[in-house]
Amino acid sequence: MKTKTMIATALLTAGLGIGAASTTASAASWHKGFPKALRGNWYLYKHKKPISRLRAIGRTYAYNDVWYSSYYHAYYNNVSFDFLASSKYRYIGHHKYVISGKLEGGQNASLGTRQSHVVKVGKSHIKQYGVTWTRHHPKRFIGTQKWLRHPN
Repeated sequence: MKTKTMIATALLTAGLGIGAASTTASAASWHKGFPKALRGNWYLYKHKKPISRLRAIGRTYAYNDVWYSSYYHAYYNNVSFDFLASSKYRYIGHHKYVISGKLEGGQNASLGTRQSHVVKVGKSHIKQYGVTWTRHHPKRFIGTQKWLRHPN
């Protein structure tokens, strides 16, 4: 009886050990959405004036042009934009991520195709295609709906 208990215990221990050893995790796997460091609004400046906004929320990665309204003396987002939907990301090391998604909006001829690009994330800026985006919000910014009421 004692031998049967020892054999059963040994088999059970060996079975649990084999099951635990077979589960592996891959750091290079694809994840849905965006990394926390990339989520939110990012602005691209040229000559100290905002020219574009990048917004990463949910699984959507959207680009908007930023314009200046002389009526309101403030900046606003243009309604036309490009965006990637069904986005996913993969960490490739040294604060760099590969972002991939379907091109769903804008005036690009390759709508519906999957696009990928590399983004390097810093504390208060990201670099993408050689340009630097920052979280610095323009001082006077109005919503697009308000601008549509008085477009001049």
